[in-house]
Amino acid sequence: MTSALFTWIFLALLALNLGLKYWLATRQIRHVARRADVVPEQFAGEVGLEAHRKAAAYTVAKQRLAMVETACGAIVLLALTLCGGLQALSDLLGRWLGYGMPFQLALAACVVLIVSLVDLPIEWYRQFQIEQGFGFNRMTPKLFLADTAKSIGLSVAIGLPLLAMVLALMRFAGSYWWVYAWLIWCGFTLLMTVLFPVLIAPLFNRFTPLADPELLQRIRALVGRAGFQASGIYTMDGSRRSSRGNAYFTGLGAAGGALGFRVLTESVYFPVRAAVESAVASPGIRGGRVCRALRVAARADRRADQAVQGQRNHTDTGPGSLDVLQLAPARVDPYRAIAQAWSVGDGQLSVRPNADRMKRILRCDHPLQAEHYANVLRAAGFDCEVRRAALYGAVGDIPWHECAPEIWLRNELDEAMARRLLEELSKPSVGEPWRCAGCGEELEPQFGACWRCGHAR
Repeated sequence: MTSALFTWIFLALLALNLGLKYWLATRQIRHVARRADVVPEQFAGEVGLEAHRKAAAYTVAKQRLAMVETACGAIVLLALTLCGGLQALSDLLGRWLGYGMPFQLALAACVVLIVSLVDLPIEWYRQFQIEQGFGFNRMTPKLFLADTAKSIGLSVAIGLPLLAMVLALMRFAGSYWWVYAWLIWCGFTLLMTVLFPVLIAPLFNRFTPLADPELLQRIRALVGRAGFQASGIYTMDGSRRSSRGNAYFTGLGAAGGALGFRVLTESVYFPVRAAVESAVASPGIRGGRVCRALRVAARADRRADQAVQGQRNHTDTGPGSLDVLQLAPARVDPYRAIAQAWSVGDGQLSVRPNADRMKRILRCDHPLQAEHYANVLRAAGFDCEVRRAALYGAVGDIPWHECAPEIWLRNELDEAMARRLLEELSKPSVGEPWRCAGCGEELEPQFGACWRCGHAR
């Protein structure tokens, strides 16, 4: 293959890559822009029009900057290759350092430095124009430059020795140097997984153990259900850089841990009592609001108790009667009521339930049982639905655990109170079994009429 043919193939592939990226980006921009003035039906009750427009504008702005970044990358690539930039840099360093290992390391470092210098103004614009313009940025220019300097220092301290090892293998390890290089890279990746949360991450953020015991217990229960064992759960000062909420897992084996941005844990949604207790200590919240919140929480608990008691004690008026469901009072959502009691501010409590996350609460043996429990939950004010009821007829052909009817809550934060209601409902009924005077059938105490003949108790 001649050099001219190789050059044309290179240019063709580069043009194809750029064309495909720009075509996809313009399609995305047009799609988002056309739908910016209409909130999708699925989110109409949760997202306002202005918030939707802001999200669309943010997406378009990021996509346009990505197109500029792609163009700059292509220009740098052409400048270093076809325009002779890399050769000129090699000649310059060769005259200074010779052509040994120091030259090879310096050449690689210079290429990385050039690419980083081109990316620096783009990152600056992304942080201080787009992110700040849409209210996400909390980073100062000083912190931005400090993070950049730390990143460069880590790249030099870690990257250059690793590159030197690979270059030495290429020179001395023979035709299978790439196998040894791959093994070194795998070991390096595992080592960094362990060292990152211990040595590297603390260079950029402060980590403190999560102090809230109830929230800590809930998170540990969540990761336990997911089969993950966290050695520690910490908050990090991610809010110094961004107002976004986030969390991640890091580490390997015993070094694994769960990390949550402080901006997330500051607005996490506590159970009612924990929320009220936190509110009492929060500045700017007066006693009247706290008392109202306490009354709301107590009223919600009482109504849930009444729903359980009504279900267990009501005497049916006839066969198959479900009048009990009309006696179960509607449940007041204490989270929403408390959220209306005070506003969110720095250093103050945030109680805003996330109603977009559904949670499976029960797997039943039969669709009738699932519908019964779902009706009880709905009567108590819980928004829920029954799933897989239509699949029940396939039991035998499909494993039971894949087609058993399930009850799902639309708001996962209702889980604790809903489980409490179902647990109370499943307790043995108070009273003695009785025998029907009409047909002699023996019935459990919760029945007010005979299920066989309809004779009243």
